Amino acid sequence: DEELSGAGFAEGGGQEGVETASGPEQGAELHSILVTGDSLSTPLDNAIAQQIADEGSEVVVTREPHLGTSVSNIDVVDWGALSETQAESQDPDAVVMFIGANEFYPMTTAAGTTVERCGPDWEAELRARISQMMGNYTAEGDSRVYWLNLPTQRDPDRLPVTQAVNRAIADAAAEHGDAVRVVDLVPTFTPGGAYTDSITIDGEETIVRESDGIHLNEAGAE
Repeated sequence: DEELSGAGFAEGGGQEGVETASGPEQGAELHSILVTGDSLSTPLDNAIAQQIADEGSEVVVTREPHLGTSVSNIDVVDWGALSETQAESQDPDAVVMFIGANEFYPMTTAAGTTVERCGPDWEAELRARISQMMGNYTAEGDSRVYWLNLPTQRDPDRLPVTQAVNRAIADAAAEHGDAVRVVDLVPTFTPGGAYTDSITIDGEETIVRESDGIHLNEAGAE
């Protein structure tokens, strides 16, 4: 029930990426981190907050998952408006974004056309929406975005969506220069592109995925 400010995807979706200033200088002092997204952002948000606390840092970590949401479905929440609201109200130095588990919905473009999932027009609309979010977070020029892409999921029917989402993330990030960095999870969690429940951590085979074959568990998040 949060009151959102700013333009939603209806006003900005389907357009070319918004203009954005370059991110802060490398090594700029960090005061605040926003960790957000859909359910994928948990327990990553806790892992980041815990690591910051363990280091004795005074950096403030805001954990703001929005479970069950997606970029492609504005019925639950419009991330176009939500991302602008977060940027304005919190003004984080860094944003860690992990979203994409629920991108199964048709979308309506700014021109009023409905596009079905995984087609080129759907992917283009998704890219435009993600770019709008990236632009909202970096508009002031003093924030940097770390956008996590999707490791392969167990259900093979999800692969086309996962690949489309990852392409849209990469293409959108390319519009924002140094202000946005894509954190590629595929080589770490699904080397070669094949799904696996476990990876080697510190010489031990370790389960890193939840039983649903989608989310990272605590070990994976850490």
